[in-house]
Amino acid sequence: MLMNDPKHIIFLDLFVTAMVIWDLARVLRTGRARVRLGGTVTRAHQPARYWRYVYSIYLALALLAATLLWATVWPDSLR
Repeated sequence: MLMNDPKHIIFLDLFVTAMVIWDLARVLRTGRARVRLGGTVTRAHQPARYWRYVYSIYLALALLAATLLWATVWPDSLR
């Protein structure tokens, strides 16, 4: 199977990480985030929901970093 190769998992992880970092930079620069339920959340009008979105991006980056670490340190566990 194609995804059993750790190189593919690392590539996918780095690609998703780049997209998440791009989204984080855009959200912090503009002060607004598009959320699934409720449309747009802004830093000025809905600060709690905005910062919850930002913190969830940081959580996603932590999980992506853990996946990258796992794929590089223990690649045989993914086969």
